[in-house]
Amino acid sequence: MAYETLGVVLDSAPPSANEALTHIVKLMIDRLDKTFSMDLLNQDDINVQNELQGHLCGVIQVLVSRLDKQAKVFADSIMTQVIKLFRSKKDAGVFEEAMLTVISIANISEGDFLRYMIDLMPHLTSGLSNWQAHQICNVSVGAVGDIARAIGPNIYQHCDKIITILLTNLQNRDLDKTVKPSILSVFGDLALAIGGNFEKYTEIVIHMLKQAAEAVIKTKVPNNNEYELIDYLNLLREGIIEAYTGIIQGMRADGKVEKIFPNLNAIMQLITHIATEKQCSESVKRGAVGIVGDLASSFTVRVGTAVTQPAVQQLIIQCLETLDYSKETKETAAWARHVTQM
Repeated sequence: MAYETLGVVLDSAPPSANEALTHIVKLMIDRLDKTFSMDLLNQDDINVQNELQGHLCGVIQVLVSRLDKQAKVFADSIMTQVIKLFRSKKDAGVFEEAMLTVISIANISEGDFLRYMIDLMPHLTSGLSNWQAHQICNVSVGAVGDIARAIGPNIYQHCDKIITILLTNLQNRDLDKTVKPSILSVFGDLALAIGGNFEKYTEIVIHMLKQAAEAVIKTKVPNNNEYELIDYLNLLREGIIEAYTGIIQGMRADGKVEKIFPNLNAIMQLITHIATEKQCSESVKRGAVGIVGDLASSFTVRVGTAVTQPAVQQLIIQCLETLDYSKETKETAAWARHVTQM
């Protein structure tokens, strides 16, 4: 409880406290290091160690987020402790907190994070493969996205292993459903990171996206008060949309977007579904409108009929004119309307 309270206090500290926060980072790293030499005589001792290590990771995450780039000087020390945690622990809670700490370091390290990948990969793939523990699997999937954004094209050397595990998970009927939207979305992160190199994965990944989209389109919500199902369907739609967005933009950046064109009908079927489905969230509609703009920008007149059909244009207008929609949604819609009418 004390460490949770400390985390809240540190998160709300003013900028003038940054120097003090750097001293606290050093203290937390040192305390985490000392936990590995605790006397462990029974299960109660192990439980105390696990709880303490989890709390310390949580505080470190807050400090790294709060200090941002100023925390880069501690990245090596923090990652050293995190790798020790992965190697010594099988506790799910500690693994999750350790992986969240990895995410915090990836977000501030950018390309420099590459130097941790050799030591991290066995533990990252272990987390991705641990579908039975869905929280571990889910946080590991999230880490893949953040790492891809951090190291960009350098994630490619690890993509065969990562994507194979992700595809295997998607085909596993026993995988907890909460993990599936995250997996679909992370394909987009990987595609954006490696650009045209995603070509080797395009066919199988898009096949999975089509299957997911077909399942969403066929799922009917009996009534409007089944909020859990509605939310989950929106998460799936968002994951599929983010995947398609990353693939289209990543392939286009390296002049390979033509590989996407044979899938136009499947993509537009999803867009039309979103345009006519009343229970879609704003973020899903914004993503769909963004894909319409991406397709129009990529293929110009070749997609003219598809992107100018009434349902699609009405979706763009809805995103543009709905008063309580965000500025980001309205700007995306204005851009999509411009490129579809050129």
